[in-house]
Amino acid sequence: NEYMYEYYFEKNELNLSKNIIHLFENREFMEESVAILKEALRTGDSTQSIYRIELPLSVENKVIFKSVSSLIHNSKGKVHSVIGKLIDVSEEEAERQELIKKSETDGLTGLYNADTTKKLISEIMEKNDPDKADALLILDCDKFKEINDAHGHLHGDSVIAHVSQALKATFRKSDIIGRIGGDEFCIYMENVASGEFIISKYRQLVESLKQISPDSYITVSVGAALSDGEKSYDELFEKADAALYIVKNKGGDNLHFYDKKMM
Repeated sequence: NEYMYEYYFEKNELNLSKNIIHLFENREFMEESVAILKEALRTGDSTQSIYRIELPLSVENKVIFKSVSSLIHNSKGKVHSVIGKLIDVSEEEAERQELIKKSETDGLTGLYNADTTKKLISEIMEKNDPDKADALLILDCDKFKEINDAHGHLHGDSVIAHVSQALKATFRKSDIIGRIGGDEFCIYMENVASGEFIISKYRQLVESLKQISPDSYITVSVGAALSDGEKSYDELFEKADAALYIVKNKGGDNLHFYDKKMM
């Protein structure tokens, strides 16, 4: 689907081909789209002949177009106008976004993968206010190897899927949740009011696991570290991992907070 346009710089006038008119739900959306396109043409890099632009066709439908254009010069060599076409690339853009999503997420759980988890948390930590209280949690499924050995990898996969469901149901939309290993997960929580809040989330997670998988007794171990001005993901991760190690050594199925005596 291609739609022609011509834009005149001096008059700030945009003419659209008739076949694009039917795309808009009403005149209001057409005028809004015209204003967006005019602004892009007027203020954009005049040497850029191909770029992408999002135009609202209706309340629920914003379409990505690729604009391909050529500059028209007058007899004095000055840019007079732009002639171009809009090409609907919504399907192509959706496929591109899907590929990006696949590259950032874990195939089994739909959670962020290890690389993306670290990247997102690192970006937050680099900008963090030292007085802001955040927390990093590392979660490990208890006796996961025994579960795999006894019941097979398909059952093991279902355990991982159930844990991920429980994590999504328990933690906030703003929290970063990632699967960082076979049976290991990472949760980063910003603006944590207190350790009690983390304890309440752990208890909520335990209850959620019981509801999601009543026939399989799944337990988890969690190591938690409250931020203390760290700017490095690895530094905070090491502290949460040390706390997790304590839990695992005591039989698992619990939550433990890092303290300085561990390191």
